[in-house]
Amino acid sequence: MSFIKKIEDDYTKGIITLKEISKLRVEYHNASSETQIEMDLANEEEKSLNPKKIDFKKASEGWVIVGFILSVLGGWGGLIIGINYLGGNYNDKTKIKGLLMVVISIMMWAIMLNSQP
Repeated sequence: MSFIKKIEDDYTKGIITLKEISKLRVEYHNASSETQIEMDLANEEEKSLNPKKIDFKKASEGWVIVGFILSVLGGWGGLIIGINYLGGNYNDKTKIKGLLMVVISIMMWAIMLNSQP
């Protein structure tokens, strides 16, 4: 992947701003051919160091809140949402939230079952 393609991808992902991408494009086009080749090669080396970049799904904050509310109320919904976040392709923070939902749901079910006459 060329240097220009990489910075365009970074912009698309929100890693760099439009101002930064414009500045980097100007620097690349003003550089000599040798420098451009070096920039492209440096980009390839960076890519080869991290070949497996995992794309995690983004958890909806609304569903996380609903999951915690349902977990506290002791419903199946909190347990199901928690298991989904725990076992899905989410980042570690979301997986921890899913685990908490599952634990809270189980604790609330235990409390509800023991408090019935």
